[in-house]
Amino acid sequence: MDAYENQFTNVDVTSNVNLEVLFLDNNQITDIDLSKNTKIYSLKLGHNQLTSLDLSKNIQLQYFYAQWNQLKSMDLSLNNKLIAVWIENNQFTEVNIKNGNNGIITHFAVTNNPDLTCIKVDYITNNRPYTWVKDNTATYNTDCSPKTYVPDDNFEQALIDLGYDDVLDNYVVTSNITSLKSLNVVGKNIIDLSGIEDFTSIEYLSIFNNKITSLDLSNNTNLINLVAYNNELTNVNLSNNSALIYLSISANNISALDLSSSVALESFYANSNKLEVIDLSMATSLKYFVADENALTSLNLKNGNNTNFITFSVKKNPDLTCIQVDDANYSLLKWTNFKDNTAQFKEDCTIVYTQIPDSNFEQALINLGLDSLLDGKVETEQIATLYSLNVSGKNITDLTGIEAFSSLEILDATQNKLASVDLSNNTSLKFLKL
Repeated sequence: MDAYENQFTNVDVTSNVNLEVLFLDNNQITDIDLSKNTKIYSLKLGHNQLTSLDLSKNIQLQYFYAQWNQLKSMDLSLNNKLIAVWIENNQFTEVNIKNGNNGIITHFAVTNNPDLTCIKVDYITNNRPYTWVKDNTATYNTDCSPKTYVPDDNFEQALIDLGYDDVLDNYVVTSNITSLKSLNVVGKNIIDLSGIEDFTSIEYLSIFNNKITSLDLSNNTNLINLVAYNNELTNVNLSNNSALIYLSISANNISALDLSSSVALESFYANSNKLEVIDLSMATSLKYFVADENALTSLNLKNGNNTNFITFSVKKNPDLTCIQVDDANYSLLKWTNFKDNTAQFKEDCTIVYTQIPDSNFEQALINLGLDSLLDGKVETEQIATLYSLNVSGKNITDLTGIEAFSSLEILDATQNKLASVDLSNNTSLKFLKL
C-alpha cells in the first residue's frame, strides 16, 4: 500500500491483515495501530507527526523508515529480521535495537536526536559499519538502564557485596537501589557516599565506622533511622528529612546542624562533635538527647515535652551558659547532674543587651567582670541585679546605660567628666557619690 504525500492525519489498516508493504511518508499522521499487520516487512512513516509507535507485533519487519517525526522512544528488540532502520530527526530519549541479530543490520541512522544518550544493542564493538550513524552524544551499550554515579570504590564494593551491583565501574543501576528500604554499609572505609541520593525509598541507613566527610540526605525524604557515628563528618544536610525519628551522629566534626525539619525526632545522639548551636524546639516527640563534649553556646530544648524525656546529657560544654527548657525548676530537679555547673536552665535564653555608648564606662564594667567585649553593649542580665557599683576616676563622660542597673543601691561615680546623669530609673538607690 502506497499512500505517501497526502494530508492524512489518521489511517486505519487494522483490517488489512495481509499487508506486507506500507508507505505513508509525508502525511500528518499522529497515531497508527499496526498490531494486526504482522506480515509487514517494509514500512515507511517518515515526515509525519507520530509521538509513539508500537512495532512489537511486526516481527517480519526488515526495512523501517520513521525519520522526521516526534518519537521519544523506540523498542525494536522483537524485530530480529531488521536490515535497515532510518529514524533520524526525532525526539528520542531511548532506542532499543537489541534484537539478537544486529549483525544483519546494514543501515542504521538515528542522528539529530540530541536527547538520546544511549542506544541499546546486542554487543559493543569499534567496528560497526560506516552506515551506522548516530550523534556523538549517544553511545552504544548492551544495557541502557539509568545508572547512579558512585565514585567511592569502597561504597560501590559494599553494594556489590550486598548484590545491588556487579562490576566495579563507578556506576550502579539505579533501579536496583531506588526501592531499597534499608542499607547497612558499616565499617567499609567509605569516604564519599555520593549516590545515596538515588536511594529514594531508604528508611534505615547505617553508615557508622567509616571515613565519610560530608552527607547530603535531602533527597532521602523517607529516612526514619540514621546511624552515622564515628566518621569524619563536617557537614550533614537533613533539610528535607521530616520523617527522621532516630539520629546518631556522635564522634564526628560537625559544627553546624539544621534540625528545623526534623519535627518527628525522638532520639538525638551527637556527643563528641563541634556543635555550637542546637535547636530542637520543634521536635515535640523528643525523648533521648545526648550532646556531651561539643562547643555549645546555645541550646534550645523548649519543645513542650520535657517531662517525657528519658535521657538528657550535655556535659563538657564549657561555653554553654543557658539551656532553654519548658520549666526551669523541673529541669533543675531532674537534669542538674547532666550539665556543667556553668550552665543554667531557663524558660527564655534570649539575650537582652543594654547600650553603653561611653567606652570608658564599658571598660570599667569589663574590669569589674560584668562584660567581656568592648562593643558598646552589655548583657542586661549581668547588671540588673547588681546592688553596688564603683566607677570612680574612669574618665567617663556619659553614664547612659545606668538606667538598666535597676537593683542598684550604691553608686560611686566621682572623679569623672560627667555633665549630666539620669537616675530616674534607679529607684532602689540609697547611696550616691558624684
